[in-house]
Amino acid sequence: MESPERLTHIRRLATIRRYPAPNLYPHYPVLTLSIILALLAISLVVVVWVGTYLLQGYIYTEPTTGLLWQAPVTGILLTIVFVIWALSIALAQPTTAAANPFLFSPWTDMAKEPAPRIFAVKKSQLKSSEGKDGDIIPYVAKRNDQGRTIYREDTATQPRPWQSSGDIIAIEIPNEDKSRTRYERVISDAGEEFISKDGLVIKTDTNGPTGIPTKFSIGRLVWNLSLNIIHLLVWYLGLWLILRFQNLHALGLAIVMWLIMTLAILPMVLSSAAEASVKLHPQTAQLSPNRGVTT
Repeated sequence: MESPERLTHIRRLATIRRYPAPNLYPHYPVLTLSIILALLAISLVVVVWVGTYLLQGYIYTEPTTGLLWQAPVTGILLTIVFVIWALSIALAQPTTAAANPFLFSPWTDMAKEPAPRIFAVKKSQLKSSEGKDGDIIPYVAKRNDQGRTIYREDTATQPRPWQSSGDIIAIEIPNEDKSRTRYERVISDAGEEFISKDGLVIKTDTNGPTGIPTKFSIGRLVWNLSLNIIHLLVWYLGLWLILRFQNLHALGLAIVMWLIMTLAILPMVLSSAAEASVKLHPQTAQLSPNRGVTT
């Protein structure tokens, strides 16, 4: 007969097995981003301290007094800019726009994957119905040999790939409630596009529609440009007012450090922030991106 202590131990083991350990994987990108920002802060303080000590000792005979507090203050101010920048990406809705400060895009993808099914609306060939919808051809998303998404006719025999023509006046994408969002065909300087009534845009390439609605964000454009300017300004003011470099020396060094950080360091930080955004907003890929006028 089992002892009371043995029975208690068995019950505890059963309880542990009934409640498995939580899945911490979604939080890994957030933890990675935090570690990167912490290491960046430490590295900035060290680089600013060593660089100022060596450069001012060479240019001005001796470095500025108070370097032990000036370097940490400058490094912390720069880190605050990078933290705000990273959080603005991590806490925003995921986007496939490049995280590079120079190659960013003001266009935000409203879905993670192309629509699995679209409908091509052709213009009516009847004179009595001129300007009205004609045939509606269903297409399904397939992967080609290069792994890119292309659309083929949803037919059982010999499905043909998408063929752009003037006969197609719109495309429709099904919503979760079985309605469809309509995107009218527009020819512009950027080429062929399909635009919904609420401003969502589906771009095209050589394979046809991308199947991903995008939206232009003037706020994203202004915010990114502002952060680039603030980043340069903090370097300049930190080198001039805090680290006591001469005005022109501070400006030249600020431009050099801004370029180094922007081209070499920030892309890694912002890419990590973009990964964190995907994990913090997993529902975005499942939600219907089509919030336009339905038919």
